Amino acid sequence: MFKNRVGIDIFLIVFIYFAVLVVGFVFACTDAEYNYNQQIARGFITKDAVFFDLDDLSYRTASVSFTDDEDNYPVRLDPIDESFVLKNKTLNDGRTAVETLLMSGSGNYLASLHNGLLRGITYKGKIMPPPLVSGRFFTEEECLSDYPFAVIGRKHRDSLFSRNGKQYFEYMNREYEVIGIAGLSGDSPIDEVIFVNLGSLTPEEQLKGMYYIDCSSNNGAVYDEMCLKSQGLFGCGLKIHSTPRAFIDIVADGMYLKNYLKILMVMLGVIAFINVLIQSIRKKMVEIAVMKVQGIRLRKVIVRTTKAFVIAFLAGISAGLLVNIGLTVFGVFSLPVSWLIRYCASMLGAGFLMMFVWIFVVFIVEWKLDPKEVIQKV
Repeated sequence: MFKNRVGIDIFLIVFIYFAVLVVGFVFACTDAEYNYNQQIARGFITKDAVFFDLDDLSYRTASVSFTDDEDNYPVRLDPIDESFVLKNKTLNDGRTAVETLLMSGSGNYLASLHNGLLRGITYKGKIMPPPLVSGRFFTEEECLSDYPFAVIGRKHRDSLFSRNGKQYFEYMNREYEVIGIAGLSGDSPIDEVIFVNLGSLTPEEQLKGMYYIDCSSNNGAVYDEMCLKSQGLFGCGLKIHSTPRAFIDIVADGMYLKNYLKILMVMLGVIAFINVLIQSIRKKMVEIAVMKVQGIRLRKVIVRTTKAFVIAFLAGISAGLLVNIGLTVFGVFSLPVSWLIRYCASMLGAGFLMMFVWIFVVFIVEWKLDPKEVIQKV
């Protein structure tokens, strides 16, 4: 009977660590895949991107919301300064004012000109580039180079032509050297997008369209830094816009794994862990009390009582790792491999944290346990 109980306890411990690794990994990847697909559907723009343009003092627009309709309509406002001329000057360091503005933030982020299907790209630090079918994305240095580079969507491949072993694409009366093809294994909205390095555009072209900040830990903070820089560069401030809504935002925005569901799932997992922990410690009480009565040192008591738990933990973690590796190898999730490794490592870290909590709680219980009280109850 006692051996059966021990066997059930060990099985539950193996299962809970296995579940932490596999279930946590699956839900993290599914949530990331959902958000990633939405990002792709917007032309590789996240829902947290900050859109803005230069607040031209000679020609201003505003948006007002009518009470009987949720749509926003642009309304012309009188100019503040009719003599104001918005210019994208070339500064002493060779950069234009737009380039200097978009590079004035701190941290890792992507800043881009947005004009229809065109993206004039620049970025700082480490960012997640769009998915590529072939080739590579721009380097940080290439973004501000005046040499025309392009990463084009798959649908534009028929317009490519070769010269001197390189592929080129004509766009806006300019030949771009194509260094990458963007897209997924299937059709997606990113197939039509054209990414070019911002430095390849003329100062006038850099003013045509809106701008957006993305891929940072706090896009709003980067925007605030650019606001402080704008007045000195252009003589005017910035004007924020709402993020353009794609079809995916209308039909599926926020439908999967809302925040309260994520919190609820974590709470259920914590409750299950605490329950198994309490039950397993209760069934070890008599064994611990007997060893303490016999004068066995606390260190030896802890080793004897936690040995089975540690073995169960390693078994559960190992089984979970094998399953996660299988899910990665067989391509169950359409995510970059680096993301999958990061999520698996996070779940592994959570498992080790739970094990240390487990051992710490067992140590406290065994340290505080009065063997007389346990034996009297028996």
